[in-house]
Amino acid sequence: MIAPMLLLASAAGVRLVMNGIDGIFGVLFGALLGVGAGWILISVLMPGSADRTCPSCGRKGLEKLDPKSTTGLACKFCQWSDASASSFLLTEEEGPFEGIVLDQRRARDRGRRF
Repeated sequence: MIAPMLLLASAAGVRLVMNGIDGIFGVLFGALLGVGAGWILISVLMPGSADRTCPSCGRKGLEKLDPKSTTGLACKFCQWSDASASSFLLTEEEGPFEGIVLDQRRARDRGRRF
């Protein structure tokens, strides 16, 4: 969506510089705003979902390594695992996750030295 928005913004800018504010500038600017609003609307109504496809075997078997963490993935079929991979979307699909995130933040803050 960035490319069409940049193209519309450039066309509207050129039209504004060449002819001032006229009907075509209004149409181009309105289309730019419409594309931006459409992008936001689609993002809100169709949020991202977790991809459970294993990068090693290609089957849908990814699970979280630790149920109390938002990092770490493992495949239940081929034993592939990655302790640093984000499992945030999996955690989000499973239900409320605020407690997990807050626990991780507290543990990280305890490890800091000031």
